Amino acid sequence: EEQLHSGGNCIEKLSYISKFTHNKFTGRSLSNEGVKKVRNNIIKLQSLIHNQLSSTKVAVI
Repeated sequence: EEQLHSGGNCIEKLSYISKFTHNKFTGRSLSNEGVKKVRNNIIKLQSLIHNQLSSTKVAVI
């Protein structure tokens, strides 16, 4: 149960980071390189969280 809870926290953090990133860059012109970096970081984070949640599900089963 504790592992599942921490997985939930990861999703909340990702949501917060997505909102923060969106708010920070809204209305600003970013270079393509900057946009790529942000996207790559979010994709890395999503796959990391996905892997954590997958291993959590396996652990629960």
